[in-house]
Amino acid sequence: MPSYPRDVFSLTYMSRIRFLLNMIASWPNQEFGASKIWWQAASSYRCLLITFVIFNMTTTISYLQKYVNHDLAHSYVNMMLASVYLQRLFLPFQKKYCLMIKRFVLEFHLIHYKHKTENAAQVYDRVNRICAIMTAISMIHTAGLPLFYNGIPLYNNIKAGMFTKHRPPNGTFQHAVYFDLPFDQYGTFDGYLIVFFYNIYVSYNACIGICMYDALVFCIVFHIWGHLNILIHDLKEFPLTSLQAFKMRVPSQFAQEDMFGRLKDIVRHHQMIKEFMRCTSEAFSISLCYYLLFHQLSGCVLLLKCSSLDPIALGRYGLLTIMVFQQLIETSVIFELVNSKSDILADHVYGLPWEDMDLRNRRVALILLHNVQKSLAVKAGDMVPVGVLTMSTIIKTSCSYFIMLRTFTDE
Repeated sequence: MPSYPRDVFSLTYMSRIRFLLNMIASWPNQEFGASKIWWQAASSYRCLLITFVIFNMTTTISYLQKYVNHDLAHSYVNMMLASVYLQRLFLPFQKKYCLMIKRFVLEFHLIHYKHKTENAAQVYDRVNRICAIMTAISMIHTAGLPLFYNGIPLYNNIKAGMFTKHRPPNGTFQHAVYFDLPFDQYGTFDGYLIVFFYNIYVSYNACIGICMYDALVFCIVFHIWGHLNILIHDLKEFPLTSLQAFKMRVPSQFAQEDMFGRLKDIVRHHQMIKEFMRCTSEAFSISLCYYLLFHQLSGCVLLLKCSSLDPIALGRYGLLTIMVFQQLIETSVIFELVNSKSDILADHVYGLPWEDMDLRNRRVALILLHNVQKSLAVKAGDMVPVGVLTMSTIIKTSCSYFIMLRTFTDE
C-alpha cells in the first residue's frame, strides 16, 4: 500500500477524493511512494478502462451507422461525455499532472500554513468547510446521476411491459447507451441484462472521472483563493513606521528591517502562488479546454431536445441539461474567485507605505508591484482564462447554435 502525508489525508474530503479517483486508477500513487507493483496494477486497470471507453464509442458509432433513424442527440451526448472521461483517464500518464498533485498535497495545501498566523488558521478553516461541501455535492452527483440516467430507460421498459410474459409485438428494450454488439440486446432478456449492468458500471466510472476530477480541481482552486486571501491580509496589515518617525520622515532602522522581512515574505508567497498556478495551468490546460468545448457542443444539443417540451424528452434530458449548465456555471464562478482576487493585489501593493521606506525596501516594493500587474488566472489551452466572461460567451454561443438548429428542425 502507498504511504501518504498523514495530515492532509486526515481531512475527510481529501481522503474521499483520493479513494474515488483510486477506483478508476487516476490518483498518482507512484508520486507518494507506492510500490512498483501497486502502480503497475493501477496503470493496467486504467488501460482497461480506456479500452472500454474506446470500445463503447466505436460500437456506438457503428450502431448509428446501421440505425440512422435512432435518436442521434442521445448518442451524441453520450459520446461527448465519454470523450471527456477518456481524456481525463490519460491525465495520470502525464508527469506534469502527477507532480502538480504531489506539490499540492505536500506543499501548497493550506494545512501547511495554518500555524503561521491567526488569519491563516481562519482562512484554512473556511476553505476546508467549502471544500467539504463541494466534495459532498460531487459525491451526490456521482452516486445519483448513473441511477437516474439508467433508471429512466428501465422505467420505460417496465411501463412498456417488456418484463412481462406477454411482451408487446415488436417491442424492444431501451438502454441508456446503445451499442452494436454481436448478440441481441434489444429483444432478449439475457442480452438486455448484460448491457444494463455494463452500462451501470461504465456510467459510475464516467461520473467519477468527471465529477470527482471536478471536485479535485475545485479544491485546488479554493486553496489558491485561500492563499491569495492570506497574501492580501498580510498587505493590509503591513507595519507602518513609528508615529514620530512618520512625522519627521526619518524612518527608524528597526522599522525598516521589519518592513524588509515582511516584504521578503510577501514576495516569496506571491512567487509560490504564481508558480503553483503555472503548474496547475500546464497540468489541466488541455482538460479545461476539452471541458469547455464539451459544454459548448452539448449545451445546444440538450437545449434542442428539451425545447420540444415532450414529457419523455424532459424526463430523459431535463436533469442532464440542468447538471451540464450547473457544472459550467459552478466551474466558472469558482475560477472567477481567483481572477478577481488577483486583480486587486496591485491595489493593495500600491497602498504599501512606500513613502516611509528606505531605498532598499522601495526597490523590493517596486519589484512586487511589477510582479502583481499580471493577473493570475488558470487558462484553458494556455490561451483562454476560465471565468465568468468565458462562461457567458459559451452560454450565448450555445443558445445561438440552439436557435439555428431549431430553425433547421422546424423546416
